[in-house]
Amino acid sequence: MEHRNFDKLQCNIGGIDNLIESVKAVDSVKRIVFTSTLLVCEIGYIPINDTDYSPPNYYGKSKVIGEKKVRSSKLNCEWAIVRPTSIWGPWFDYSYKEFFHTIDKNRYLHLGKNEFQKPASFVGNTVHMMMKILLDNNSKINKSTYYLADYPWYSTKEWANTIQKTLNSKRIRTAPLWLLRFVGAVGDVMKIIFKFDPPLTSFRLNNMLKGGVYPVENTKDIIGELPYDLKESVYLTAKWMYDDSLIKHKPSRI
Repeated sequence: MEHRNFDKLQCNIGGIDNLIESVKAVDSVKRIVFTSTLLVCEIGYIPINDTDYSPPNYYGKSKVIGEKKVRSSKLNCEWAIVRPTSIWGPWFDYSYKEFFHTIDKNRYLHLGKNEFQKPASFVGNTVHMMMKILLDNNSKINKSTYYLADYPWYSTKEWANTIQKTLNSKRIRTAPLWLLRFVGAVGDVMKIIFKFDPPLTSFRLNNMLKGGVYPVENTKDIIGELPYDLKESVYLTAKWMYDDSLIKHKPSRI
């Protein structure tokens, strides 16, 4: 959903004001974790510090406002800000659900020969990180900002190949970028004329090609080893989808 103003984003602005005032009204809160977003900076822009912002849209701008409110709040307890990346796993929806679908249906193509690092996190790892940041007895957490992304990182190609092997679907072929850009342009036209969302558009392709190495060193320092690696994360996700009849190939651990 593309927002044109802040009207439907007040939970990220006024909601933060309400939460800050509620915490200030009691003495029992020891630490609070505020959930922001990767989109306080546009995809592919790596900030040089916690307050280097470059939001691409109103949603990102609303989260920037929220972060600034937290930083200037003078809370009477410890606080931390987390910036989730693209969260995927059981009960997810939208883009990465379609990612699994297209591989299951043997319709997915690798985007050229290059490897792209996409900031993403399996939901089990995300919950683990958030709970650790909330509950760990480490004074360094106070007033810090953490990106929530899986590590070691995995490229889109490695991720797709892991899904294909887990589902034992057909081997994924590679498409040249010029062909994908042509298909994306056709998708743009179809979206305008027929008013539906095609599998590939220029906007979607450009997002798929963007990525980067986000600053997760302080996250690693607090969290340590994550509980789920890529193979187990893919298997658990595929099993949920298969059990709910969302994919046809029965997954197996690899």
